[in-house]
Amino acid sequence: MYIVNSSVELDTDVLGFVWEDYYEKNRKVGIYCKIFYKDEHDPTADGSLDVIIYDNKPGFTIKGSLRKFYHGKSTAVADLTLLQFRRCITTIAKRLKVPVKEIWYADFTFMEFGANIVLPAMYQCLLLCLSTFTRRKKDEYKGETVYFKNQSRESKFYDKLLEIQGKSGMSKKAYEILAKFVLVFRYEVRIKPANIKDFSENRVIDVYNNWNLFVDYWLKEFEKVRFENKMPVKATSEGGLVGIKDFKNYFMSESIKRLGGLDEAEKIIRNSKAERKANIFRQISKAYLPNYDAEFVQMINTLNCKVKNKAEEKRRIM
Repeated sequence: MYIVNSSVELDTDVLGFVWEDYYEKNRKVGIYCKIFYKDEHDPTADGSLDVIIYDNKPGFTIKGSLRKFYHGKSTAVADLTLLQFRRCITTIAKRLKVPVKEIWYADFTFMEFGANIVLPAMYQCLLLCLSTFTRRKKDEYKGETVYFKNQSRESKFYDKLLEIQGKSGMSKKAYEILAKFVLVFRYEVRIKPANIKDFSENRVIDVYNNWNLFVDYWLKEFEKVRFENKMPVKATSEGGLVGIKDFKNYFMSESIKRLGGLDEAEKIIRNSKAERKANIFRQISKAYLPNYDAEFVQMINTLNCKVKNKAEEKRRIM
């Protein structure tokens, strides 16, 4: 969340924080410090917010994730509830030694609103299946994060456990063990006040009072995502390659994987103008990969159900 208070001048000497120079685009523009939800000397206090005092701007700016501020940056599953949001605002005011109303009635310019969706490990391919988003450009970062964005809106999807492994010191081996059992699928949207229909204010307290509007927006944005079947294809024989059928199954599976999935393979054959070959391909794929499309549909249905359930969870105060 990005919070701006333009009316209160913080007394840096009274606060007693360690202030350092703050840079934007390699240019010093002010000073900043970190504040923690827990006592900063608590060894478990790894979630913080940046408090910035700009050289040429009145007041102060707060930047960072309230979820990480409250739960800690190494917590993979926990989301921020409305009650916890309120606690965060109260704690920020306490740390900065200002009346809590100065935080409640400060402006917010944008916030990232998201949730962690816990799925079976067999759905690790889900990021690959993210295909298109209505009037958004798709972008990827290192094959680990998928963005759909335009000038005013952005949605982001990534593996939360993988993010923690990269940022919190979790070992690669620990991640690989956990990934065999579970996928923590993170979906979040970046929200500006103008993005929300029927939301005309831009103060922090207005987020609290209209929490369900943000939940509705988060859910409706997800419904605009389109998925394409790019699940990895597996040979059906569990006892090894014991006959000609297993060999056909295995080599076809490997070929389809190299082509990028069943849908991509069929597109390539169809574009070759070899309709007879395309028909043969479909017959073979149905014979050797009978559950491929069914598994994909089940995966997407499970995801949709989990997202809707998560939206209902986020509507609750606790």
